[in-house]
Amino acid sequence: MIDIDAMLLKPEFKNLEPERAAAFRELAVRLDGKNQIEALKEIMDFSKKTPKGRDFSKQEQMLMVQAMADSLPPEERKRYAPILKMFDVKV
Repeated sequence: MIDIDAMLLKPEFKNLEPERAAAFRELAVRLDGKNQIEALKEIMDFSKKTPKGRDFSKQEQMLMVQAMADSLPPEERKRYAPILKMFDVKV
């Protein structure tokens, strides 16, 4: 399971609105155990639910990518390591 609370404690997320933090927690639960295609669909659905005119910040985008990477099984994470590193995601 993704440790979303630990991720949200990082300094770059200290000003994240409580509603957005709750949404990210919900996303992390939905990503748990999903394969990459299912996880990508969840993230896309999550993005569509964002209020109009409210773009995700770079930090929020990174949180989503990290959450997706954390949800991958170890063998898939290794396979996608080069792509994830381009996003500065810890593999």
